[in-house]
Amino acid sequence: MKRRVLAAALALVTAAVAAAAAGGCDGGLVHSFIAYPYNATLGCLSAAAAVDVIDGPDPGSCPEVQCWVKPSGEIFVSDKACDAPLDFTKNASGPCKQALEAYKNRVMCDDAAQDGGS
Repeated sequence: MKRRVLAAALALVTAAVAAAAAGGCDGGLVHSFIAYPYNATLGCLSAAAAVDVIDGPDPGSCPEVQCWVKPSGEIFVSDKACDAPLDFTKNASGPCKQALEAYKNRVMCDDAAQDGGS
């Protein structure tokens, strides 16, 4: 039930972000950057969410999972996005290595919180 509510909320947020971005553009194409936020303290991923809107057409799904770092230090894992906002950098070491392992092992923050963070 919780996953259905999260999926519905994600769909609404994605549609709202895309609609808002499209309204502010000159009729150009935009697409959502959807990724799993990584919590380095707990070593887990939050549910996938629309993180940002990217100008241009969606390049399609990527065959590999990728880790992105925002200038603020926030970490995101994408399993479909081949591109990210221009100020994000792709990485596979340090905290991104742990984030990619969390994705591989399906360590979700809801699960980690129920297990006491272990």
